[in-house]
Amino acid sequence: MANKPEPPRDGAHNPLQRLMQLSTGYIAAAALYTAVQLNVADQLAAGSKSAAELAGATGANEDALYRVLRLLASL
Repeated sequence: MANKPEPPRDGAHNPLQRLMQLSTGYIAAAALYTAVQLNVADQLAAGSKSAAELAGATGANEDALYRVLRLLASL
């Protein structure tokens, strides 16, 4: 008897995990869109800044911007 190949461990064949990826995939795009709209890259051109500094410069909510930046950094 031939051995049955093991499915990939990354969850690519797990229907529930695939459904979660499809239903939450827009979040990364929305975070990137938000950073672009706030001109975060332009603010960072001169050097690194904290989330508080970026929020002050862009008029964004500090906590929300921090979360967006963490998401983008994780990608």
